[in-house]
Parts: sequence; C-alpha cells; structure tokens
Amino acid sequence: MQRISIVGLGTLGCSLGMALRSWSKSSAGAQGRGQVSIEVAGFDFEQGVQKRAEKLGAVDRTYWSLPKTVIDAALVILAVPPSQLESLMLEIAPRLPEGCIVTDTTPHKQQSLAWASQHLPKHVAYVGGHPVLPLIEPDEPSADLLVQTTYALFPHENADAASTEAVVGLVQAVGAKPYFPDPAEHDAQVAATTLLPALTASALMHAASQGGGSRDLGEMAATDLAELTRLASSDPSELALMVQLGRVDAVRWLDSLISRLGELRALAVRTDPEAGEQVVQFLTDAHNARENWLRPEGNAGPPAERPSVSGQVNRLLFGTRRRTR
Repeated sequence: MQRISIVGLGTLGCSLGMALRSWSKSSAGAQGRGQVSIEVAGFDFEQGVQKRAEKLGAVDRTYWSLPKTVIDAALVILAVPPSQLESLMLEIAPRLPEGCIVTDTTPHKQQSLAWASQHLPKHVAYVGGHPVLPLIEPDEPSADLLVQTTYALFPHENADAASTEAVVGLVQAVGAKPYFPDPAEHDAQVAATTLLPALTASALMHAASQGGGSRDLGEMAATDLAELTRLASSDPSELALMVQLGRVDAVRWLDSLISRLGELRALAVRTDPEAGEQVVQFLTDAHNARENWLRPEGNAGPPAERPSVSGQVNRLLFGTRRRTR
C-alpha cells in the first residue's frame, strides 16, 4: 500500500483527500484486481480538525505525530497557509524517504521554490502547486471543490520528469486542469487577482467606516458594500504576509489602481458635459473588460474524465518512482 500524506486538513486539504479517496475507490472498482492500493494519511496541528477530517472520510487515517505522517509517504501534500510552509519544510525534511515527492498549495511560488531549495533534501522531488480557488474558501470541504479549476504546477529544477508527471496525474485525478506558468508571471497574476482585491476591500472598508455615518453601516449590511468588502474578512496576518512575499508586485498593482482612481476622481469633480461622457466611457471600458475576462473566446468543453488508478499516478508515482529501502 502506497501512502499519500496530506499535512493541513482545512477545507482544501480535506477536499483533496475526499477527491483522492473517491477517485481511488471508483477506479479500483472499475478496473478490478491488479491495482496499487492507496492510503490517504492526514495530519493537522488542531485535534478537532483531524477528527473532522476522519468524520468526513477525507483520510484513511490520521497521525498525532507529523514525522510519522510523512516518514513512509510516496507523496506529501502541504495544504497549509504560506505562513506555515517554511517551518513545515524544515520539520519534515529529515523524515522524508528517498524518492518521495513533495508538493504544496501556497500562492507565492518563487518563495516556495526558494524554500524547497534551502530546506528539502536532494533525494526528494519538489513540484510546487497552486490550485486557483477563492481567497475565502467554502465552509465545507467537497470532493468536487477542484473540479474544472486551474491548478498551476512548478517543478523544481531538481525534480525529474516522472515526479512532475505524477503530480500532473494527481491534479487530473481530483478533476483539476494542470497549468505550467512561469513562477514570476504567476506571482504577478496572484498579486493582481487575489491580493489586490483583498487590499482594495480592506481600504474600502476603512473609507466607508470613517466618520459619524459608520454607525449606520449595520443597517446597510445587505447592500453592495457587504459584497465588495467580503475579502476584508480574510486572515489579516496571512494577507500581510502575502504583501511581504509579493511586495514588488503588490506595490505595482496598487500604484495602477491608485492611478485609475485618480483618473476617475479628476472626472468626478468636473461639471462639464464632456466630463460626464468620459465617466460613461471609463465605466463602459471597465464593464467590457470584465465581460471579456469572464467570457474568454472558446470554450473548455465538457469536464474531462478523471484518470483511473491504473493510469498516470499508478504508473509514475508507484512505478518509476517506487523507492527502494
């Protein structure tokens, strides 16, 4: 029996476990005998979170010791916030078996690749990962959480082709679409599509809550302000770390936003008819840009079928990458 260990059993970690177990069972049932059995092991520092994962069927078993969780793993998934990634790499590094593959789910890949170079042993293959999900995840885990989502992958320079293909197979097994962007370009996109909206929501909440009228905001909680500032409910410490890890990109996108707001303000203070037309054009351009972004040309078509357990992961993770003792 080969083990996939998930460290971090929050919504994403549980959803990955549920999807992997569902995929494994359905594939084994369809293919019959001759399948390599997969055990999904889990660990979380919070006892209640571990118990919930067991109750949901996200894991086959949990461990109360992090080293025991990874010591015999073929693949380790670090489904943790960015603030925990480096310390976890340091803690598990001495326990990782030869031939083990390590992946993660954090958004800042230049930093995670650097940490992997610094802390993970040479006999381990690191393939960084980032499933593109909302910053505020759903409350309840689901085996379908990742279906048809984009899952960015970043093989470390020391990762061989077999390790990379094994993680590709895992991504496809949970229903996601693997994607191989440049780490720097990816991090810039994360700053624009995840960090900037969250920082904007926080700034908007500050602006809206200033002055004597702030006491009346509670009466207006069901309005657009509540929806637009939803990301202000994100974990402040994690957002602050995202700014720190992506400082250059964060400043660049904030400068761009400030510039656009400045344009809009300059138009708003004018009273001439031409300014009114320019405001309409400004808002129309934004409307069209959003429509084009949400409805890109072409269609992805129907969801792709998940590979069977005898396919890519079985062949690569448990075949060419099978470790020797």
